[in-house]
Amino acid sequence: ANILATSSAILPSSHPQSYSNSYLLSSDSYLTRLRTAIDQGRWQLCQHFYKDWATNTAAEQQAKAVTLSLLTGDRSLINRETKDLYQLAGISHLLAISGTHVLFLAIVLAGIVILLINRLYPALYRHIPRWHIRWWVMISAAFIYALFTGFDVPAARTAWMLLAIGLTRLTLLPVSTLRVLFALAVLMAWHDPYVLWQAGYWLSFIAVGLLLKYEDTSQKQPLTSNQPSTSYDKLLKRLWLNFKRLFKLQCWLFLALLPVTLLLFGKASLWGLIVNLFAIGLFGWIIVPLNLLAGLCYLILPSVADIIWTSVTAIVSNLHELIAWLTSMPVLSDAWLYTPVNAAILLMALLTMLPWLLPRGLISLWLVLTPLSLLVLTVYANQQSLTTTHTLYILPTGDHLSLLH
Repeated sequence: ANILATSSAILPSSHPQSYSNSYLLSSDSYLTRLRTAIDQGRWQLCQHFYKDWATNTAAEQQAKAVTLSLLTGDRSLINRETKDLYQLAGISHLLAISGTHVLFLAIVLAGIVILLINRLYPALYRHIPRWHIRWWVMISAAFIYALFTGFDVPAARTAWMLLAIGLTRLTLLPVSTLRVLFALAVLMAWHDPYVLWQAGYWLSFIAVGLLLKYEDTSQKQPLTSNQPSTSYDKLLKRLWLNFKRLFKLQCWLFLALLPVTLLLFGKASLWGLIVNLFAIGLFGWIIVPLNLLAGLCYLILPSVADIIWTSVTAIVSNLHELIAWLTSMPVLSDAWLYTPVNAAILLMALLTMLPWLLPRGLISLWLVLTPLSLLVLTVYANQQSLTTTHTLYILPTGDHLSLLH
């Protein structure tokens, strides 16, 4: 888009149309006023991060830019090198405002409200159940924070899922969470068909659906044995089982999302299997909670928030150095998987996942080996052909630009 003209004229109070303008301003909906106030607050927070920007080093600037992105979803200060670093490590999804951010804030605020009610006015539970109060606080916090971060698909999905699951529990309908998720995906697509062109829409709903499916299957498997052992052995065994479950979950998500990732982006980073093992825990349990805590303190005590943000920035900066060192290893330099996705690859991927999608025992799991082998051979052949051939693309930009692949 080209900006043709701008104007900063302000109507004086004696202007004949000032009455009508003030009436239109007062007739705006409360949602519009709330959205405007939220946008102004997000802009002020961005200006707070941009203060003394030139005095910081390049590494400190990018650490602060990632910290701001994790809090507000604003990636304007992240440069191309940092984005490439996260893409190569396979953790670009951590830069987006996911459901974890929204849900963590909603749970914390709901817990604070319930703690205050328990201390100050517990008689309120005679009229309103405790989970109703917690649910309303979580919904309010989720929608406000989703609006604060731009109401992107992952944050919006989390807010609407909280509302839908609460209504399902309130009406005692025997509906599974997976069906609620599927219905919400359809409704969001009907409301705004353009979300079908967003990668975050497909990755968000498919990833949550896979997590729900994995949780249903993992709960049926026993985690501990009945053999007598000491407390130290139990601790080591529990740590090993948790790590094994985490690694299994990572492999499950990577393989299940691989066809969708290749279809949307044409490439996938093999580093994601390794880096996500510690990056997800670091972001989910340390960086994001401290960042949200600093955001809450910023409303009351900005000086305390700056101290917390300094710690978060240091952690993110060290993480960038670690990822840069890992991805620069010459032994594992070829970390990208390139392949064009066509109907044959999608069909083989569907046949591979078919035994897990159908009821257990209906189709033997050994039948997965044939389409899985064909899929691996096809992807390997495409990978070799893309790395050995050269293609010249003429870009239709009017400037006669070309791209050599």
